[in-house]
Amino acid sequence: LDNVLFAPLTIGGKVVGTLGLANKPGGFTDNDARMATAFGEIAAVALRNSWSLQALKISEERYRLLFNQMLNGFALHEIICDAAGQPVDYRFLEVNPAFERLTGLRAGDIIGKTVRQVLPGTEEQWIDTYGRVALTGEPAHFENYAQDLGRYYEVTASSPKRGQFAVVFNDISQRKRAEAELQATSNMLDALNAAPDVTTAFPAIVAGLQAITNCQRLSLALFDQRREWCTFTVLDGTCPELGQGSRLRLADSLASPALLAGH
Repeated sequence: LDNVLFAPLTIGGKVVGTLGLANKPGGFTDNDARMATAFGEIAAVALRNSWSLQALKISEERYRLLFNQMLNGFALHEIICDAAGQPVDYRFLEVNPAFERLTGLRAGDIIGKTVRQVLPGTEEQWIDTYGRVALTGEPAHFENYAQDLGRYYEVTASSPKRGQFAVVFNDISQRKRAEAELQATSNMLDALNAAPDVTTAFPAIVAGLQAITNCQRLSLALFDQRREWCTFTVLDGTCPELGQGSRLRLADSLASPALLAGH
């Protein structure tokens, strides 16, 4: 090399490289040095921006991967208030695939719409809770039932900025059903233990079975030892002539299958 000129590349006070020039006829001047230094500063800014964009891209890719593959439902919303500043609705801004799976709602059908438009029967408790989170910034963790979806959810809500709230949630309907069945079974056992005879315990037994199975029609019949009579109980009152714990001749009830079925 006949001659060389180097200018530092500095980012945040730290030299991260150099800009090099060489073989200028007649040699480099002080003006060349000033120009090289200026170009070095421009190159440093460009390099810093490039690194920042690359880091941002990697961060966004990692976020999107997590967003799309997480098992929990996630959604970002904005709260909607009335003229008095009270929360009355909220709008869907973004949801992940797990949200679609756990709610049955498709992103393309709900993004940009409000919950009143998508789920008109949404309970006020949801909007009130989310409104407090979005307006105060105080996070919330709770369990609640969504009537329109027919599911129980465990929800953690937080506010990334005032007026917005993000939720991470799980469908806990199966656990809630198991808890209800366990409680109904416990109630039936308590009723049986407390009742002087099985007939007295009939209403509690039938009520417990209905709670466990979630059926709308349910009846129970108990035969006597000689299989001549049965004590028949209808829970839902659709046969008022029978009432609770009515006695019927077994032959009569066998002749009417619909009666035994509670019709």
